[in-house]
Amino acid sequence: MLTKSWKKCQFVNGTRYLCTTNVLHSQTANNVRLLFEKRGQEIFEDLLSKRVNKRGVFVNSDISLRHIDVYGFDYDYTLVKYTSEVHQMIYDHAKNILVDKFMYPAEAKNFNYDPKFAIRGLHLDVKTGYLMKIDANNHIQLGSVYRGHTAVKDEEVIEVYRDTHLSMDLLESTHKGSRIVFFTDLFSMPEVTLYSDLSQVSE
Repeated sequence: MLTKSWKKCQFVNGTRYLCTTNVLHSQTANNVRLLFEKRGQEIFEDLLSKRVNKRGVFVNSDISLRHIDVYGFDYDYTLVKYTSEVHQMIYDHAKNILVDKFMYPAEAKNFNYDPKFAIRGLHLDVKTGYLMKIDANNHIQLGSVYRGHTAVKDEEVIEVYRDTHLSMDLLESTHKGSRIVFFTDLFSMPEVTLYSDLSQVSE
């Protein structure tokens, strides 16, 4: 607790003044600090129990491994480095499955994978068939929009979307059946290429 102590001040212009000073005893300060830390821990544990899945997996920049029993490592493109042939293999298997199992046109088996066509991070609008690049501010990058292997004119893109900016509601729809599909990893490149090949044939 705060205690008040009195002390005499020096003479100022012949007048002696009496002044006060607030002193925080070291023992009291230590008690306040301990109480603060205890309450902070209680609040943290309460939030942890209500909002955090204790069996979940989390990424931390700094973590103590003292109580960690199992270590996991990302496999693809981390522990394992793939050659370019893996994309060719994915492409070939996928087109064969589409023809043999899902009755796609037999000519799809004659498609050849173009490793230079697609890049990582493209978006597909399944309603319009547009494959495009969208920047961090949710703007369509004009000149990057394709239907199949045919570039879509900027004027057509703006007419369809009324602008180059797409709403967050449209982009954040990640559930099954979403209109906008985001191809985030390297394995999606043959998928994007095969979709474009099929789209080009259907035009």
